[in-house]
Parts: sequence; structure tokens; C-alpha cells
Amino acid sequence: MRKGLFRKQVAQHQRPKLHGEILMAPQPVFTLITCLLVAWVTSVVAYLATSSYARKATVTGWLEPDLGVIRLYSPLPHGKISQLFVSEGDSVEKGDPLVELDFTTPSNSHSSVESELRNELIKTKQRLTQTLERTRLIQQTEQAQYLHEQQAAQKDLTSLVEIEHLAQQQWVLASDAHLAQRRLHVEGNISKLELDAAALQDLSAKQRFREAKRNAELKRALIQEINQTLLTLPETHANQRVQLENQLSEIDKQLLHLDKSGTRIIYATSSSVVSTIQANEGHTVDVTKPLMNLLPQNANLEARLLVPVSAAGFLNKGQQISIRYDAFPYQKFGLHQGRIESVSQSLILPGDWVAAPIHVNEPTYLVKANLDEKVIYAYGNNVALKTGMTFSADIVLGERTIFEWLLEPILSTTGRL
Repeated sequence: MRKGLFRKQVAQHQRPKLHGEILMAPQPVFTLITCLLVAWVTSVVAYLATSSYARKATVTGWLEPDLGVIRLYSPLPHGKISQLFVSEGDSVEKGDPLVELDFTTPSNSHSSVESELRNELIKTKQRLTQTLERTRLIQQTEQAQYLHEQQAAQKDLTSLVEIEHLAQQQWVLASDAHLAQRRLHVEGNISKLELDAAALQDLSAKQRFREAKRNAELKRALIQEINQTLLTLPETHANQRVQLENQLSEIDKQLLHLDKSGTRIIYATSSSVVSTIQANEGHTVDVTKPLMNLLPQNANLEARLLVPVSAAGFLNKGQQISIRYDAFPYQKFGLHQGRIESVSQSLILPGDWVAAPIHVNEPTYLVKANLDEKVIYAYGNNVALKTGMTFSADIVLGERTIFEWLLEPILSTTGRL
């Protein structure tokens, strides 16, 4: 039985329809915003893909002349500075005196022990020198005497040889006469007495010949002895002189030792400018601290940087660096440029570089760089850079796109960075 006036389907058909496709026409402002968003995303992606990011390392360094700084130290401990010959900023030439150090030990008298010992050694040296000169004169006289004896013996030998020849001739004549007298005695022409007289003359001539021959042989032996003496005489004289010269040398060593432990003057080794004088007259020297520094004249000021091992892989000659001097804040005076000149081939370990004004706490390489400017324009004036000024510098180690930098944590896992 129907409850309503109309069928249920008719009533449903007359209700508002909420189902179906709805078509909305977009407004122009939405289209503009969409285009701007697309353009912005495209620009950002292009910027990330094309723009590069420079990886930098900040290192520290200081300024120093390219010829280095000459640091003068005391050669011995326990000395006093007796006199200072220069002042800060003085220009000195090679050989100019700089400072006098006194290492002497005071004695009870007015002079020092070293001074008294030095005087005694000088007197001993003078006596030995005089002895050496007298020895040379005696040796010359001795050699001249032997030469004179050689010449005299040679003349005597000549005379003795002539006497020997005469004695030999006399002996031959006496021997012949003796033989003739013997034949006559056998024939009965002469007496026994005359034969004995001839025999006596023969024996006398023979004796004189042998004596003359013996004298000549003795003279030859004497000449040979003189020749042997003259041959060995230079060596003998040299040995005598060497003994005296060794004594003089020993005294010189003692004097040198006294000079080292006595008063000593330190001289300039090259044309330089005196800087950082730490020596004061009357003060005790400290061998661990320099007395003063010498800056070579006409030297070129350069930057020296200590670059850690982790940042030294991509350093090249001519590479640009940006410097911030500690004495001139970069916020007011800006950055200053330099270019790498050389990189050391060996490491500098902590404690190796004791003369550096900055502390080395890790293995580093020493990098030298040329400065584009040697002065800083400050408050209307050009202020010259000075040796020892410290700074920090930025060194570019490499470039990569920002997109690669953003993806570095992911790409590093694949081994491509």
C-alpha cells in the first residue's frame, strides 16, 4: 500500500544533485603564482648545478725577509755582556763589532785568572819562539860546517891519493932495486951489507905506501860519514824544529781556549740592520735566547705559512692566497693578496721550528709566498709591513658545485668524491 502521494523514485529525482563533475575556471593570479614557482625552482636547480663552492683552509704565518733573520747567540754560558756597540735600527757592515762578552773568572788581584795565565803563556811562547829561531841558526851553521868539512876532506883525499901513488912508485923502485942487489949478491959483486941496505929501503918504501893507502881509505870513510850526515841532517833538524813547533802549537791551543773562555767580541757577518736587541750591558748571557737579530739589507719581505698536512695536497706555485694581518683588522683594512712561491719538500714536526713566532702543534709544511703589497694604507698614510708580523690566510684547496656539496654525504658513500 502506498504511503505517500508520489513514488519514492520521484521524490529522489526532485532532490538537488551533489554528484558529478565540477568545472571551475582558474583565476589569473593563480596562474601567475604557479609560473613564478616553476621559474624559481628551475633557477634554484640551475644555480645549484652550475655555481661552484670553493673549499678553503685557514692557516697562520708570519713575515720574514727572504734571506732570513740572523739570530746571534752567546757561544758560551756563564758570561756577562761587558759592552754593546750598536743600537736598535743601526745599519752595520760585515766585520763591524756588535757586542763584547766577558767569560773571565775574577781573581784576588786586579786582573782575572785567565789574564794572568794568558800572560804566562805568551811569555812561554816568546821564549819558545826565540829558541826555535836559535835552533834554526845553529842548524844552518852546523850544515855549513859539515859542507866545509866535506870540501876539506875531499881536498885532503886528493892529496892523499897523490901521496899514495908516489909511495907506490917509490915502493916499486925500491923493490926493483932490491931484486937487482940480490942478483948482484948472488954473483958475488956486492956484500951482504949492501944487500941488507937495499932490502931495508924496500921495506921502508912498502911501509910508506901502505900508510899512504890507509890514510886515503880513512879519508874516504870520513867523507862517506860526512855525506851520510849531510843526507840525514835535514830530517834531524826537522825533528828538532817539530818538537819546538808542537810546543808552540800546544800553547796556541791553550791561548785559543782562553780566548773562548775570556773576552770575546761578536762581529756582524754581513751588511744588516740591527733589530730586537735583548742584550743589556752588565747582564748575564742566556744561551737559549738571542742577543739580537740582524735583518739583511736589501732583502725582500715575504710571507711564511705553516700549512697542515691535511691542507697541503693541492698547493701549487703561483696560487693566490688572501691574507688578514693581525696588526691590521681585516674588517677595517680589508684582505691582502699574495702568491705562493715555494712549498717545502719535508715536514716540520712540532718542536722542530723553535724560531717561528707561532706555535706548531701538528706536522706542517713550510710555504713561502710573495706579497702583492709591502705597505698598508691606514688613516691616510702608508704603513710599511715589518718582519715578524703574524697573520692568518685563506688558501683555496679546490672547487666543486653547490649541488655536489649538498650531495657530498650521499656521494661520499659511493667513493666518487
